[in-house]
Amino acid sequence: MELKTLRQYSRDYAAGSIDRESYLRERRELLDKIVAGEIPVLAFAPPEPELKTEFPDDEEGDTTLEIDPKRVTSVSPARVGSPMAIIAVIVALLAVLAIGGWIFWGGDGDEAVISAVDEIDSPEVITTAAPQPVALDNSASALLDAFMEGNDWSGAAIEKFSAQWRALPATDRAEVIGSTALGSMTTAVLKQIADENALLGLNDPQDVLANQRRVLDLSKLIGIVGDRIEKAESDWQLANAEQERAATPQSSDSTPDDNRGVSGDAIDMPVTVTTPEPSSVEAAPGTDKESQAPVRADPPAPPGAREAEASVAATTDTPNAPAASAPAKEGAPKPVSSAPKTTAKAKTNCKPELAQTRRPFCIDVFADGEKGPVLVVIPTGTFTMGGVRAEESPNREVTISAALAVGMFEVSVKEFDAFCQAQEMTCPSQPYGDETYPVVNVTWDEANAYAQWLSERAGATYRLLSEAEWEFAARGGTTGPYPSGEEIVPTDARFSYQAPESSPLAANDRSVNRNGFKLYHMLGNVQEWVLDAWRENYADAPSNGQAVKANNEGERVVRGGSFASSKENIRAASRDHLDAQSRDNQTGFRIVRVLSP
Repeated sequence: MELKTLRQYSRDYAAGSIDRESYLRERRELLDKIVAGEIPVLAFAPPEPELKTEFPDDEEGDTTLEIDPKRVTSVSPARVGSPMAIIAVIVALLAVLAIGGWIFWGGDGDEAVISAVDEIDSPEVITTAAPQPVALDNSASALLDAFMEGNDWSGAAIEKFSAQWRALPATDRAEVIGSTALGSMTTAVLKQIADENALLGLNDPQDVLANQRRVLDLSKLIGIVGDRIEKAESDWQLANAEQERAATPQSSDSTPDDNRGVSGDAIDMPVTVTTPEPSSVEAAPGTDKESQAPVRADPPAPPGAREAEASVAATTDTPNAPAASAPAKEGAPKPVSSAPKTTAKAKTNCKPELAQTRRPFCIDVFADGEKGPVLVVIPTGTFTMGGVRAEESPNREVTISAALAVGMFEVSVKEFDAFCQAQEMTCPSQPYGDETYPVVNVTWDEANAYAQWLSERAGATYRLLSEAEWEFAARGGTTGPYPSGEEIVPTDARFSYQAPESSPLAANDRSVNRNGFKLYHMLGNVQEWVLDAWRENYADAPSNGQAVKANNEGERVVRGGSFASSKENIRAASRDHLDAQSRDNQTGFRIVRVLSP
C-alpha cells in the first residue's frame, strides 16, 4: 500500500478529493507513526539532478517533452529577463502573499496554521510497500509538527526532541524562523506554560516549576522570542524565587500560609457543610464472574464501606449523600465516619463558577495542610445518554443540574496509600511498581470508603460518580462515540490500538489528550467503578443523573474500558459490570466532589 506524505494529504484536501475528517484522521495517523519511530524523520537531501533539456535557438522547435516527459526543462538566460517572465514571477509572488494573508488573518485558527504547515513544510517523497524513511524537505518543521501532534511534554520527550533538533543542520533550523510552524509551536509552548501555571498550587510546586523550566528552555533552543515568552520567563523567575523563600526554614512561632499556591480566588473561610441524612440499603453478597476472573481481596473491606450502597438505594434518592458506617469488627481497620464533619477546617477554591473559566481547576486544603486530589469543575448540561448496544439502550436525555468537581485523573497509588495508612489497613498490592500510577486491585467498597475518608477530612461530600455523571463527563460536550468524533487514535486514550497494551499510563501522565472538560484518561487506561448497581439496560432509568439500583445488588457498573480494551470497548457509551467485591489490575476509580450552589 502506497504511503502518502503530509504535503500530499494537504493537496488532496485542497483539491477536494478527501473530506476534512479523513484528512485530519489520516494526517494524524502518519504523524503518530513518525512520533512512534515507525517512519524515521530524515534530514532533507536534494534529489539527484536530472538530465536537462537544452532548448534550441528556435523556442518553438523543442519537442523533447513530448518524447520524454520525465526530462525537465531549463530556461535559457535570454528568456529569464523577458517581460512576460517578469510579470509571471510578480503574479506568483502576489498569489503566495494573498494565500499567506488568508491563512493568518482569514483562516480558522489552529486549523489554518496546520494547513499552512502542511503545504509549506511537509514531505515531497512517497514511500511504498512497508513503511520506509520519509525524506522531508524541511525536517525542522516536520519535527515541530510531530512534537506538537504527539502532545507529550514530559522531560524525556523534550530531551529527545532537543537532541533531534540539535542534530539538524543550522540552515534547516534557521528556515523555521518566522514560519507558521514556529508560530504554532509558540502557541503550544505558551499554552503548556499556562496549563502548568494553573496547577502551581495543585501539584508539587517544584515539579511544576521544573516542568515550566524545561518548556522555557525548549523555547530558547528553537528560537521562540517575543513579549509573551519574556513575560513567561519573568513570571517563572518570580514563582521560583517565591518557592525558594517558602522552602526556607521558619521559626517555630511562624504560621504557614495554607493558601499558598492554590489557584483561583483567595480562600479565607473554612468550609461548613450541612450533614446530609444517610440512608441504608440491604447488602446482598455477590458472586464472582468467571469471565472477569477476579482476585479475592487480601485485606478486609473497611467497615462502613458496604453501607455506601445508600448512595444507590433508589432512583428517588440523591447520589450526593455519603454512606453510613457499620459497627467495627474486632481486628478490622478503623471505620470511616458516616458523614463529613462540619468542624473540619478545610479550605477550598472549588466553586461552580469555575466551570465557565479557562482554568476550572480546584482543590481542597485540609486542616493538616495536606491537599486533596486535583479536581476540574465541569459545567451542568443536558446530553443524550446511551449507545448502539442492547445494554446501552434505550437512549434518553439526561440533565446534570448540579455543579460537580471531578478528579482530573484517576485516584493514584500514592493517594490511596495515604488512606490505607490513616485507616491502619494493608493496601492491596499494585502490579505497576510506581506510586504515580492509578490505583488498581480495589473493590467497589474500598473505593467508596476512600471517598468517605476524603469527605471527613474536607467537611464536604466526596463520592464516586453516578453512571450518568460519568458518561456526561467522559463525553466532554461531544455527541459521538469518542470525544474526538467517530474514530479514536493513540493520542486520545491508552488502549490496545494495534497490539495489546500491558499497563496503564501514570495517573498524572498527560501524553494523551484531555477531553473537552479538561479531564484525562476517562476512556481507556483503567476502567472505573461508579456508584450504580448493574442493570441490563436503561429501561425506566432516571433522567436527572442520579445513581440507580437493580435486582442484583452484588454487581456494580464499571465504565471507560482499560489499557487492555479494544476501541469498541472504550466508547463513551460502553458499559460493563463486576462483582462489588472483585478486584483486578485493570480496575480503578475516580472521585467527584459535590459543590454547593
